[in-house]
Amino acid sequence: MRISREEKELLREKILTKAIESFKVHGAAGAPVDKIMKSVGLTSGALYSHFESKEDFFHQVVAKELENLTAKYNAGIEERGPKALMEFIDTYLSMAHVDGVGKGCVFASLGSDMQRQKASIRADFEEKIQTLFRTLARGLSQGSEKERIEKVEFIYSSMVGAMTYARAMKSSTAATQFLSATKKQLIKILDL
Repeated sequence: MRISREEKELLREKILTKAIESFKVHGAAGAPVDKIMKSVGLTSGALYSHFESKEDFFHQVVAKELENLTAKYNAGIEERGPKALMEFIDTYLSMAHVDGVGKGCVFASLGSDMQRQKASIRADFEEKIQTLFRTLARGLSQGSEKERIEKVEFIYSSMVGAMTYARAMKSSTAATQFLSATKKQLIKILDL
């Protein structure tokens, strides 16, 4: 049975949405394609009618996640201005985020997988990351655009690093203290 172009695009979007959590939990190589496709009512073979390869699938899933992330933070900044950045830091550097790998940050869970992709895919990720940073920098009011972007790059990379370390810690008490100290320093850097 043939489906319309619109139906195929809706199905593709559903696959992308379902897949991101699995990729975050299992990584690019370990994500169970058969389970992802079954969750949308398709066989694993149907993946290749929507994507060129598993590498293309991973690329499209992460690209969609980065676009969604940018849209989310853009809406927050439009609505709440600089306060959105403080809320972002507070939410990001939390034990809920440590424990919620599948629902959490794409960089903290898939950064090493992203760096293993071919140059053209990494170039697309880089472009989307820079768009995200420019979006977040709009939430800062002091400094030139370049200075605001650099501040956001530092804050974001610090949060990803802190999340990576916190997830590696055995003690939730130590992880909580580490996240709290990082959060305190990053909010000082915001200087709002």
